[in-house]
Amino acid sequence: MTDTTNGWLGKPGVPLNPEKDGWHWVSMLGGKDNAQAMEWLGPEIGWDETDWTTEDFGLHARYLGPCLTPDEATALQARVAELEWLAAYLCGRNTDHIQVALVGNPIVADAVIKRAEAAIKGKKDE
Repeated sequence: MTDTTNGWLGKPGVPLNPEKDGWHWVSMLGGKDNAQAMEWLGPEIGWDETDWTTEDFGLHARYLGPCLTPDEATALQARVAELEWLAAYLCGRNTDHIQVALVGNPIVADAVIKRAEAAIKGKKDE
């Protein structure tokens, strides 16, 4: 099955939440995979640093998704680490390697520890 939309979720060349300006990941077609962040300046202006119309941009680029803010990236890291830790804990596996990986990121580690403690408390209450 061939993807004829190039990853665009709605109108080709228009990113997710087009009413908001911001950064999005795109990959130009026809070459090697070259993901790059590009700035969307809103529906009236379109993409920064290109002379293509929005429609032409949709024909020449694959949409990969919005760029995460630092806070969104940290929250996602914390959620992934939490789920990995909980899966290991619930399966009775050693969680030390996950805890070691969290040492380098105290914000993520703190969030994981708080949520894991809450999950453990909830399991004991069952």
